[in-house]
Amino acid sequence: MPDGDLRLLLVRHGATIWNDEHRIIGRTDLPLSPTGQKQALQVAARLARESVDALYTSPLQRAIATAEAVSTACGLLYTVEDRLRETDLGNWEGLTLDEAAARYGADLAAWRDDPTAAPTGGELPAQLLARTRSLLDELRGRHAGQTIALVGHGGVFQALLFVALDIAYRNDWLFYLYNGSLSELWLRPERNVAVHLNDTAHLAPAGSLD
Repeated sequence: MPDGDLRLLLVRHGATIWNDEHRIIGRTDLPLSPTGQKQALQVAARLARESVDALYTSPLQRAIATAEAVSTACGLLYTVEDRLRETDLGNWEGLTLDEAAARYGADLAAWRDDPTAAPTGGELPAQLLARTRSLLDELRGRHAGQTIALVGHGGVFQALLFVALDIAYRNDWLFYLYNGSLSELWLRPERNVAVHLNDTAHLAPAGSLD
């Protein structure tokens, strides 16, 4: 990595029961399932082979538990960062996609078609993008030339990738990021680069999409 670049390692938290049941989680604060606990240890062992300078985590307990495993493996304290909290999916949380479509079909269709639309009772995309952008700007200024691990969620990492790679935002999934996966970005002066996405080589078996 060239001097002055910021290397970001994006760690999606291990699975919860709702991941296993393919339910929409959002900001609902759930613990790791037994599968998720195993995934947290596996990704932590992977990160122990890296020279990580700082570790940040979402305040939700599934991310905290994953960060604690990484902290132990890397001998590194973690910082809780609220801007890594998962997007608020409002009334859809706890439902399967089929249930959300049955109850909130028009809202779900609008959310998929309109990148400015929010979930029913949830967070506006503009708010999600603003907090991820401000986080990236701060990290770039604070940690130039370092390797930083962020423990977070599929939705907030989707937004972070859109912002970092200057891709037009969309609400529905564009990047598949499994539970316990590791992705890598380089923030560079001229342009940011995705080095790899959704690396699950350290997991057995691979995590869930949801």
